[in-house]
Amino acid sequence: MRAAARSCVLLRCLMISNPLLFLPFAAALTAPGKVKANLKREWIILAALVALAAVLRFAGLGKQPLWLDEASTAEFAARPLYDCIFADTQHPPLFDVLLHFSIRVFGASDAALRIPSAIFGVLLVPVVWVLARRFASHSLFLRSASAALTAASPFLIYLSQEARSYSLFILLSACATLAFLRLMPPVAATEAAEPAPVFFNGALAFYAALSAALIYTHYFGALVLLAHELIYWKTSRRRVAAWLTARAAVAAVFLPWAVWLLRQPQYIEARQWLGSPWLRTPYAWFRFLDGFGIAPPNLSRLADPPVKILREEGLAVLLTLAPLVWLLACGLRRAWREPPLRSWIIALLIGPYLPLLALSPWLRLVHERYLAFQAPFFMLLIAAGLTTLRGMGLRSFTAVACTLSITFSLWAYYAAPGRALGYPLRYGKEDWPTAAAWVAAEKPQAVVLAPAYLQFAFARYWKPGPGLPATFVLPDDAGHLPNLAAARRVAIVLSHDGPAEESLRQEIAAGRALAGQHFFPQQTGIRVFVYDAPH
Repeated sequence: MRAAARSCVLLRCLMISNPLLFLPFAAALTAPGKVKANLKREWIILAALVALAAVLRFAGLGKQPLWLDEASTAEFAARPLYDCIFADTQHPPLFDVLLHFSIRVFGASDAALRIPSAIFGVLLVPVVWVLARRFASHSLFLRSASAALTAASPFLIYLSQEARSYSLFILLSACATLAFLRLMPPVAATEAAEPAPVFFNGALAFYAALSAALIYTHYFGALVLLAHELIYWKTSRRRVAAWLTARAAVAAVFLPWAVWLLRQPQYIEARQWLGSPWLRTPYAWFRFLDGFGIAPPNLSRLADPPVKILREEGLAVLLTLAPLVWLLACGLRRAWREPPLRSWIIALLIGPYLPLLALSPWLRLVHERYLAFQAPFFMLLIAAGLTTLRGMGLRSFTAVACTLSITFSLWAYYAAPGRALGYPLRYGKEDWPTAAAWVAAEKPQAVVLAPAYLQFAFARYWKPGPGLPATFVLPDDAGHLPNLAAARRVAIVLSHDGPAEESLRQEIAAGRALAGQHFFPQQTGIRVFVYDAPH
C-alpha cells in the first residue's frame, strides 16, 4: 500500500516538473472508471502549466532587438495618449493604448515593451484549459494536454515575446469564443445545458464587450466573430432579438473608429510576402506547429540552392512536424465525426481562408500573424488526437515524440545563433542595432531612410560617434528626396525591396561612387549602401 502511495506521489511530481512528457500518466490516473478527478490536483496541474508558460515567455524577453513593426508600435505608444490613439492608421488602437500605460510602469526598454504581450500569453493557458473543459467536460487529460501544448507552443511563445498586438489578439479571440460557448447549446455530450436566462444575466453583454475589444485589437477579429455568427445561425438561433441587439451594439461601438479610419489615406503593404497566397495556408499551419526557430525567415537563404536548404533544414522540419501533424490529423478525424465540432472546424479553421484567398489577386492577406487566433484551436485538436490513441505505450511514445519536437523547436529559437545537432540555428529579428552601428562607423554626413518609417527602428539604436554630423533624410509623400549635394558621404538604409526603394537608391548613386554596402538578412532584411561624392 505504501509503495503504491509513493508511486502515485512520484508520478504527480513528474507531471508537475514536465507536464507535457507525463500527460499519458495523468490520463491513466484519471481515466473513466478509475480514480475520480480531484479538484486540488487539477489546480496543481494548471498552476504548474501557467508557471511553465511564464518561464518560457519571460526567458530572454529582451535578447532580440525590436524589429521594424515593434519599433513603430513602441514609438506610437510613447506619444501622449490622444496622439497614441490616432497614430497608427493600419491597426486598431487598443494594444497601443495598453502599451502606453505599460511604458509608464515598466519603462521603454526592449524587454519592458514586451511585458504586456508576455502576460497575455500566460493568461491564454488557463483560458485554453477552460475551453477544453467546454468541449469535453470530463476529460482532465484533454484539458491538461491542451494547456501544456499552449504553454510550450513555439509559435505562441514567439508572439508573446513581441511588442505587437497579436498576443492580445489571440487571448481575446479565445476569451470571446469561450463567452460565445456559454450562449450556445452544450458542445460536449456530457455537459448539462445552460438555462435560458443566461442570455439576460450578463453573459451576452460580456460577450459583446469582448467582441468590441477584439475588433479594437485587430481587424481580423471580424473573422472570429463571423465564425461565431455562422455557428449561431446554424446550431442555436436562441433569443434572436437579443443576439441582433448585441451585434448592433458592437457595430455602434466600432462605428466612430470606422468613420475616422475611412477619412485617412489608406496604404496596404502587399508586396512583402514571397510565394503564392495559396501556399501561405500550409505555411501558416507549419508556423502554428513549429514556430520560427525551425527554418526561420532569413533572406540570405534566397541565394542558396534548394538542395542545400533541404539538406540543412529539411530533416529537422520533417522530424519536428511529424508527430504534431499526425496528432492534428487524428484530432481532426475525431472532431469531424461529431456534427457540433465539425461546425466549429469549418467556421474557425477553414472559413477564414475562403474570403482571404478570394481577395488574394488584389490583397495578399493570408499570413500566420493575421490568422494567429487559430493557433490555440490547433493545440486543442492535437490534444484531442492524443486522446484517440489506445494503449499506454503508444500514448507515452507519442507524448515523448511531441516533447522532443517542441523542445528542439524551442532550442532553435532561444539558442540562435549557433548550431545544435548539426542544424544551423538562424533565428533572429531584424538586426537594427548592428545596422545602425555599421552606418555610424562609415561616418556619413546624411542617412537616407526609405520608407520614412524606418526612422522608428533606426533612430532607436543610432549612436553616432563624436563629431559625426549625420542627419536623417526622409523621402516625402511623393517619394522624392531633398537636395543632397552638400553631403559628401551619403548612406541609404532600405528594408523593403521594391521599385520605389530602388529608384531612390539610383537617384542617390547618380554621380557618386559606391564606398561600401552591407546586407543584414534576418527576417525581412536590411540593406545599407554608402556613396561618396567625387572630390
